[in-house]
Amino acid sequence: MAKQPLILRRERLGDFTVPAASGRGLIEIDTAKNIHGVKLYLTIAGTAATYAEIVAQIGAIRVRVANKLVYDLTATQILDLYHYFNDRTSVVLTDAGVLPIWFTPYMMPDAREVQQYAIGMLSDGDPSKRNTFSIEVNCTAGPITIDGCEVQLYTDDETPATIGYHARWLPYGTTWAAASMQTLDQIPHEANALAVLGYHVHHTAGTLTRLSLTINDYERIRDVSRNMWLQDLNAAQRSPVANYEHIDFGLANDPEGFLDVSHLVNEYLRLTWGVAPTGYNILVHQLCKNIN
Repeated sequence: MAKQPLILRRERLGDFTVPAASGRGLIEIDTAKNIHGVKLYLTIAGTAATYAEIVAQIGAIRVRVANKLVYDLTATQILDLYHYFNDRTSVVLTDAGVLPIWFTPYMMPDAREVQQYAIGMLSDGDPSKRNTFSIEVNCTAGPITIDGCEVQLYTDDETPATIGYHARWLPYGTTWAAASMQTLDQIPHEANALAVLGYHVHHTAGTLTRLSLTINDYERIRDVSRNMWLQDLNAAQRSPVANYEHIDFGLANDPEGFLDVSHLVNEYLRLTWGVAPTGYNILVHQLCKNIN
């Protein structure tokens, strides 16, 4: 029997009042449907805000489901990661005004496979009740000229479910002040994490030359040059972004290739820096099950 296509419902929820400079606002969504993503359409006097205007004025976006933080990225990181996963040619999509807060993995080629990673909105403890769902929008110190924000919700029409399998985006801050090898052995994982889809190292000053990864005493990556890694990303149709090191375990576009952390004993990510990165964030993209 042929697979039925997965059809996403696009629904305008209304408008959100953009916070003042250094302010914070909350978008609360009440639905029983399975959520794939939310898009914000940001405007200035009725005209779509440019990329430069969005990243200058919108700071951290934090999403909580049942009061659990599952997504914590800046507007800059959201747009950069969108381009990393979706730009298939040298022509960069002009996405004026649109800030895509997406939860299902971009790299999964089969729509039915994607569906299992949607955010189910029924409570784990009592499926007769719904989870709370909120998006915290933080503005920078400004000046803030964005004065319009349209909220679009993307859901499917499948049977409403509990949160189940889902991906989380959470930052881990670290620092390194020397041109040398840095060993990271304390990257945090959620208690219910099953696998890592990727570590996206976001820095502004460093130059990475080589990387290695050992997990549970198994060498997953052994002393690979950055140029070799970039070619692997290119072969997988990824578009690396400046000031990032994309350590992507989804290059085969298959969950079987994700980095298994379900029985984690030890992990050593070794980054060799030609130029020190100083302070930076690792954006941990991980697969979790259930809310806790």
